[in-house]
Amino acid sequence: MPSATFSHSAALVVPLDRAWRRLQAGDTWEAIAGVDRVFDTKHRPDGTLESYRFSATAGGVRYQGSATVRVSESQRQMIVDIETSEVTGWISTVLTGGNPDSGTITVTVSLEARGLLSAVFFPVLVRVVEEGLPASVKDFVARLADEA
Repeated sequence: MPSATFSHSAALVVPLDRAWRRLQAGDTWEAIAGVDRVFDTKHRPDGTLESYRFSATAGGVRYQGSATVRVSESQRQMIVDIETSEVTGWISTVLTGGNPDSGTITVTVSLEARGLLSAVFFPVLVRVVEEGLPASVKDFVARLADEA
């Protein structure tokens, strides 16, 4: 099945601990890879994000899916596995500190078509995600700066 991976980095204007806290909020993830709604957010007993469900629109098609946190390294990295009926993949966020009040975030999105029919529409999805990633990372960074 066809697959694609994209990355984009941006400056953070908040301390890494604050950005990390915001990564635990479901609404923060509404900014990435066409996700327009996050719901059924679940957290582990320590307060870290465990999973959520989402809806996303890409190429005029609405997808419902689920996301499960696979890696959660405080103030460093989070990897979320995503799954819809048409696409599987993951989203990685890597935080690096420049000084106590700022840093950099690198967001990587990896997608793979799931089935023959989805492979036909996959190039459209890939184009939408690739072209939209810089803007969605900018929005993601703004959400990380929001007070929750």
